[in-house]
Amino acid sequence: MQARQVKVEFVGLLPTFFNMCAPCCTMDYVKRCGIDHEAEQLGEYPPEVIETQGKAAELYARLMRDFGERVLPIAVGLTSPRGLWLSLRHRLSRDLNLVINGHRVLNGDADYKSLSR
Repeated sequence: MQARQVKVEFVGLLPTFFNMCAPCCTMDYVKRCGIDHEAEQLGEYPPEVIETQGKAAELYARLMRDFGERVLPIAVGLTSPRGLWLSLRHRLSRDLNLVINGHRVLNGDADYKSLSR
């Protein structure tokens, strides 16, 4: 019997990247031409949002490395309907928060060991 995936929602002010290509494309031709549209878009955000993005990316990579398919990470923008609902329900701060399986809430700065339990 396969174990159920643990859903980890990353809730915060997370940048949204607008790609110039359909999601089905496998190669970023714009980047091959020397244009880094992701870096340009990040430059438009305030430093605290960029910091939150960095924390989320680092935590995501670590969770995927340590737990692989046993975890289902989902990015939830704080200003989205789901993000608003989660922030009201759990009284989340505007920093990075992790909502685990819809119930357990941790701050994005929490010790990794408390997250991995």
